[in-house]
Order: sequence, then C-alpha cells, then structure tokens
Amino acid sequence: MRGRPTRGKVTNVYYDTSVEINGRSPWAIEYGFEVDARAFQGKCQTWDGTAEQRRPGQPVDVVYLETDPEQNALYPPVQ
Repeated sequence: MRGRPTRGKVTNVYYDTSVEINGRSPWAIEYGFEVDARAFQGKCQTWDGTAEQRRPGQPVDVVYLETDPEQNALYPPVQ
C-alpha cells in the first residue's frame, strides 16, 4: 500500500476468537490516528505471538490513502 505516513497509537490488542483457521485464531491489533483533526481507526490481524506485547497507547506508524484515510495499514506491515 502506498500512502501518506503518520503516527498513531495502539487502542486494543486481543486474541481474535471470531476467526479460526485450522484450529488457531490470530491476534488483532486495533489502532487510531488523526488526519486533518479527524479521528480514524484501523485494525490488522497477525499470527505473530509478539503482538501480545503491544499495549494501548503505544505509538505505531500508519500509512493511509490521502484520498480515503479509511484505507490504512500499520507500517511496517505485521506478519
């Protein structure tokens, strides 16, 4: 994804049991960021157990599409 970079913050990290593949569930990382004084949120899922070490309030790098900030992702991408 190409986009504009900004700083955001982790808002929540949890084991996402609403998704199950081969008997396993991924971690979900939710984050928030602002563009032109408007708040946006994003979410990514990862199988990387180190996601559990992230905490609400922790800064993260986010990229978003300038024309549609709803389209966003953590950078670097989580695996």
